[in-house]
Amino acid sequence: MIVIISPLKSLMEEQVAYLNSLGIAAVCITDEANDHAMQDVIQGKYSHVYASPECILATTKWRYIFASKLFLENLSGVANDEAHCISQWGMSSYGRRKESIPFRKWYGNLCELVSLVPSNVNFLIFTATATQSTTDCILDSLHIPVKKVYTVKRSPNRNNLRYSLQYIDNNMPLEMVFRGIINEVFQKGATTERTIIYCQT
Repeated sequence: MIVIISPLKSLMEEQVAYLNSLGIAAVCITDEANDHAMQDVIQGKYSHVYASPECILATTKWRYIFASKLFLENLSGVANDEAHCISQWGMSSYGRRKESIPFRKWYGNLCELVSLVPSNVNFLIFTATATQSTTDCILDSLHIPVKKVYTVKRSPNRNNLRYSLQYIDNNMPLEMVFRGIINEVFQKGATTERTIIYCQT
């Protein structure tokens, strides 16, 4: 079993639905989870368990789970998805006059989770947006020595993505603005490449 720390409930639910569609037993545990759901986690019913830092660290339910011998025997890893949230949301920032309160303080306390799991359990950290200084901040926050870290770096560049910036006159008819896309849809139908359009409001 692997526990995945994720920042957004909607993201967790989407990933759980996808895994379930593949026949992989996954669940999203929230603050509202009942005792039956928590027992299923302890018993190892799921191979992927999603939860937020707040749910895991701020509730006694998860403390109880991490104290369970059966749960720890089934636990093979803890993954932190979108780990840049540790430095962006979990840390106090120092302003000119006073220290600000973290946006989501439990992200800054994830080192507690590292201390709750046995040393043989893998702790995985995933992010596509961390600079080296952000990575250093994450490892420092989690109290993970650099010598114990194995880093895999891949370029976030996606060759299948293209960006285009176009100035549009407010008086230009929409049919003219989107003529190229409309023509492509007529020609290619369902095989048209996906397009996301951002407009300044």
